[in-house]
Amino acid sequence: MTAIAASAKAAFDGAESICLSQYPHCNCLSDQSLDVEDGTEAAKSSQSQVVASCDTGSCKAHYTGSTFACGDRACTALEYCRISSGDAGTPPSSRCQATKCTSCDCLTNVSQGCRCDLGAGALVLTCQ
Repeated sequence: MTAIAASAKAAFDGAESICLSQYPHCNCLSDQSLDVEDGTEAAKSSQSQVVASCDTGSCKAHYTGSTFACGDRACTALEYCRISSGDAGTPPSSRCQATKCTSCDCLTNVSQGCRCDLGAGALVLTCQ
C-alpha cells in the first residue's frame, strides 16, 4: 500500500486509468497480506490499520496495528525478527521477515549458530 497526497489524487487517477487500459489487471495482491510502504507486512484484514501521513513533506503509508520490537525496527504478526551478529566491533543487524509460522518448530531456516525464541507471540531468530 502506498499513500499519495490528496492534491495529487486527480493526476494519479488519470495516470492509473491509462495504465489500466493498457495492461491487464494481474490480481497479484496476496490474498492474505499487504506490503505497506513503511516496510511492514500486515494482514489484508488489517487494511483499516494502514493510514497515510505527511513525513517531511512526503505522503507515506504506515501500519498502525500491533507490532513488536526487532532491533531498530518494528515487526507485525505476519513477520518474525531475525537478528544477525556482525563482525567483531560492528553492531548486530535486524530485519523483519514474512512468515506464516507461529512457533520455532515451523521455521525452516534455523541453521547452526541460530537460536529461535517465542515470547509474547513474537518469533525472534538470533544468529551468530
